Amino acid sequence: MLLSVVVLVSVCASPVASWSAPNVPEATPAATPPPKRFNFADVRRRAEVLATQPFKVPGDSLPQFFQMLDYDQYRDIRFRAGKSLWRNEALPFEVQFVPLGFL
Repeated sequence: MLLSVVVLVSVCASPVASWSAPNVPEATPAATPPPKRFNFADVRRRAEVLATQPFKVPGDSLPQFFQMLDYDQYRDIRFRAGKSLWRNEALPFEVQFVPLGFL
């Protein structure tokens, strides 16, 4: 039996910040190299390197759009489950990106 677990990830930067950004045409991005493959050993090495560095508190500044929301407006935000990352990948979990907020 697959147990569906929804992982809520608070994000504030990339997709959410663009909601209130003006519609300005972007320059053509430079070609990016293909992503590099990685494995568990790579992840472990990266974790060991990060563990030697001091903890950095994540930024807590909200875009102006979210700063203007009151409690009830913020609570009215709903995530569309059909838009979850890995929704159709037959995994026992999926990721829903929700905005950083004050609740």
